[in-house]
Amino acid sequence: MNRILIIILIVLSTTVFSQSDSKQRFESIKSDIELNQINLKEIDLVNENLNETELKILKILSTNNDDFNNKEVTFITGPAGTTISTKTEFFKSFLDFYYKKENIISHTIIKLEEKERLLSNSDYLIFYWSKTYNPKSKKLLKKIKQTKKT
Repeated sequence: MNRILIIILIVLSTTVFSQSDSKQRFESIKSDIELNQINLKEIDLVNENLNETELKILKILSTNNDDFNNKEVTFITGPAGTTISTKTEFFKSFLDFYYKKENIISHTIIKLEEKERLLSNSDYLIFYWSKTYNPKSKKLLKKIKQTKKT
């Protein structure tokens, strides 16, 4: 019984602290977007190629200040981080939560190593609204490569 209680407390505290951190990080993101005078109306929800505005937003979202220009980026979602998504769906989700009062955006940007880049034909993976993810999963990386061929 004590083990179950300890596990529940750990899960609850992790969830509370991570949501608080996400909200704080979002306020910083919002501030950076305003400071850089990024016009969110320039997000193209039709074309799948990243435009200048979207590249600037991704750079702000990246904790490593990565440069996404001329890089192949794959968007992934789903609870297990295995559903290949699109740039359009990512930015629709981003805009939806950007304008809400209780702003929490869940995302993780992973820069792939050479081995993973060869398996996936991608330079970066952006996981959003995923509870778990494994950027080294050969199954996922091969699935990404398959979607890039079509």
